Amino acid sequence: MFKEEILIVDDRKIIRDIFISAFSEYKIIAAGCGQEALEILKNSQDIKLVVLDVIMPGLSGTELLTEIRKIKPNIKIIISTGQGVAAREVKTLRLDTDGFIEKPFDITKVKKLFDKLVNLN
Repeated sequence: MFKEEILIVDDRKIIRDIFISAFSEYKIIAAGCGQEALEILKNSQDIKLVVLDVIMPGLSGTELLTEIRKIKPNIKIIISTGQGVAAREVKTLRLDTDGFIEKPFDITKVKKLFDKLVNLN
């Protein structure tokens, strides 16, 4: 039995697969783009946490964050980014999120962050 449902939104399949295999104690739901993530969120009441990549084709992480806050204002959100994202954009995103992880990420630290955030609900 899984602890909680977590939505991973990243355009890179390898990243989605890493989350699925590394965090097997959670029910990981993966979306490859922002539009897919929004559809999943609209149809699920059980997702407790979203891990959101900043740079994606289509809806950017910033745009997706805004849309998620409209439909699920209290959901926990962690932004995920690799190197090269403008510091100003990351700072802005951090103001409206519950955590930040930088790729490549430390699985142990991310597990602690997941546990902290999903257990607050």
